[in-house]
Amino acid sequence: MTLDIHRRSKQALDWPDLLALASGNCGLTATVSWLRGLEHKAGSLLAESAKESRRRFQVVAEIWRLLDDGEQIPVAGVRDCREELRLIEQGANLELHQWVSVANAVVTLQDLHKWLVSHFEVAPSLMGELQSARVDPVVVDTLRSSFDESGELSENYYPSLGRLREKYAQVKRAMDEEVRRLMQDERITRHLQENYVTERHGRIVFPMKTSYQRKIGIAHASSRSGETIFVEPISLLPLSNALQETEFAIEQEIRVILRGLLVMVRPHVPATRDLFYGAVRLDLRKALATLGRQWGAICPEVLSAGIVELRNMRHPLLIDKTRVVGNDFTLSPVQPAIVFSGPNAGGKTIALKSIGIAAWMIKLGMPIPADHARVDFFDRILADVGDAQTVQEGLSSFSAHLLMMNEVMELADASTLVLLDEIGMGTDPAQGSALAQAIIEQLLTQGSKLVVTTHFTRLKAFASTDNRCAMAAMHIVQGIPTHKLQWGEIGESEALSLAERMHLPEFLILRARNLLHNGERQLAELIQQLESQRKELDSKAEEVEFIRSEIQKQKDVLDRKNRVWDERKERLEEKLKQETRAELKSVEHRANQLLKKIREGKSLKESTKQATALKALRTQLTPQKASPDPIDEDVVLQVGDSVHVILMDAVGKVQSVNGEKMEVSVNGMVMRVTRSDVALPPSSHGGHPIAQKKLNKQNRKKQQKSREKQNTPPTEVAIIRSTHNTCDLRGVRVEEAFHQLETYFDDMVLRGRKCVFVLHGHGTGALRSGIRGWIGSSQYVFSWRPANTDEGGDAFTIVELR
Repeated sequence: MTLDIHRRSKQALDWPDLLALASGNCGLTATVSWLRGLEHKAGSLLAESAKESRRRFQVVAEIWRLLDDGEQIPVAGVRDCREELRLIEQGANLELHQWVSVANAVVTLQDLHKWLVSHFEVAPSLMGELQSARVDPVVVDTLRSSFDESGELSENYYPSLGRLREKYAQVKRAMDEEVRRLMQDERITRHLQENYVTERHGRIVFPMKTSYQRKIGIAHASSRSGETIFVEPISLLPLSNALQETEFAIEQEIRVILRGLLVMVRPHVPATRDLFYGAVRLDLRKALATLGRQWGAICPEVLSAGIVELRNMRHPLLIDKTRVVGNDFTLSPVQPAIVFSGPNAGGKTIALKSIGIAAWMIKLGMPIPADHARVDFFDRILADVGDAQTVQEGLSSFSAHLLMMNEVMELADASTLVLLDEIGMGTDPAQGSALAQAIIEQLLTQGSKLVVTTHFTRLKAFASTDNRCAMAAMHIVQGIPTHKLQWGEIGESEALSLAERMHLPEFLILRARNLLHNGERQLAELIQQLESQRKELDSKAEEVEFIRSEIQKQKDVLDRKNRVWDERKERLEEKLKQETRAELKSVEHRANQLLKKIREGKSLKESTKQATALKALRTQLTPQKASPDPIDEDVVLQVGDSVHVILMDAVGKVQSVNGEKMEVSVNGMVMRVTRSDVALPPSSHGGHPIAQKKLNKQNRKKQQKSREKQNTPPTEVAIIRSTHNTCDLRGVRVEEAFHQLETYFDDMVLRGRKCVFVLHGHGTGALRSGIRGWIGSSQYVFSWRPANTDEGGDAFTIVELR
């Protein structure tokens, strides 16, 4: 019964129809026979492992690559000479035309082999279909050379045969000349019954009257009337004998040559046959690749974990017949079961068959018509679809289904995919649904992957509460099936709605609604409530995930900004080090020059002058004994104050202050530092005006808050606008403008630009208001103001960067 259940499972999933579709793209009749199960020597039609399935898809992918390059595998021209090979293997003598077929077949197979070798770097897997089968090149060359284009043995390859044929031609020409001479001889022509010559028993004869002279020649036959005697003239006798002898010699030479071919080819028959079956396998792979291209299919990932992931899967048998609707499917060890529900004619069975046919397709090596596909290898694919009633066995539909279920449960294990359409139907709904649930639970316990369609409320409730089951309903729009799955939902059977659309009497439908058992109605309502709660939880989960994603994005932005600041600080420190080293080299050079002048000084006055300069230079190089202390935290720094930059050991002026950070100009160079990086100038300890600017905390906070809220620079300086300092945001959405401004400000800060223009235009004012609101909170911005009339007016905003 095992073979029967597998055969029935294939038929239930329309597997024969899919093979018939593939056979239409095959170039060899042997390949079609293989698909129909009439040919077995080409090997196993279906892969027996995930590894073999992956190898087949690798072949298909390489064929696609060749097709993209404009290449065509020369497999359709391969000749089928298996019958002739069988006769050769038995030692039988073949006719000349049979040997021509063998030669053509062997030559085309060898040409195919050479083609695969020449394309090995591009498509190495194709050679694997030949399984190392190869015919001896000497045999191939002999067969290729033995016959000419007309299908005769080659006189060039067999010169002895050529000589005999030339002799035959010479004798034939001599005979023709003699016949023409005789036809002009008056001694012959006056006895001719008619003016022509013919042939009798391989001899050239003349039709003569019965009164002809016997000495003219030998009579070979007469006409039915007896009035004509067919006579061979005496002068033709030696020529006819020579012609027959030469013809016999030619036949003998041909028999010797063909016998030699038989002896040579016979040991290579198995290799030739294997090579032919390799061509058959290649023909099938090419047919499947061609079909996959027509479908827009892909080569799936194939493993052995029992996972099925299909995105926008289209049933292959529906692609050419109608506008097929693609669906997504997922089976996994976490959720090894799918329960489809919904109305009749909604597409549940097609969805079930789509998963089953995909599992069979990966065994054949047929591309999957989907946008993404992972279909793991199942040892067994068992399906019970449609009416299983058998008249011959006297079984009812329900009994036949039960018999099928018994066989399924005997075979099912972790490497089995089971597909059950309308399980439990055909008997009392209460008992049928209970039995169906028990079967599903048992199959899941045995580790099988399971796809089920149902109308039973019990099974819908079971699927909605068991985490092993995924639910999907066929979507209905205004009572019309869309054939599109909605995952996580339970579909109503819609029997009464369908009856309304079929225009059954209204009183019948009303009566049916009243007859619904209260318990059934309550259970259906409970399922709907559960489904509503599930949707609400899913919505909240999506909201939480969105918030988490936004927080992560903000964190990523902050991390990126911190990296930018760190990189800028490192660049600044490196720049200061380089400038310091350069300054030290300069000072050293000057010192050496002064020492040289002292040694070369010709007068005391000049030497004294150079010594004084050297002393000053030495004082400049003398290191400080101790670094000054940072400015006390109670001191309030303002723009214009002088400070001592500890790192550079130089005095600069404060350009801007932002909390603990500030900008200081030192010798014309502006640098960003913190309060801990600066101290009071050496001449101001105890008496510098900064020392007198201590305020209480409340006043300091008020002044700082006042400066932070300031939205215009203390003095408006005329700025020249150009394309290099203007960010054009006209026509950009507000949210997108924020992202562009952040990138632009970051770039301008790195370039050292202090003031930029933002062009937002007038418009409705929404973009302008949004941008100015965002600018006020940006960490890049020190201050901003609307542009005045000379600077472009209110269509621009001028921003001073930190």
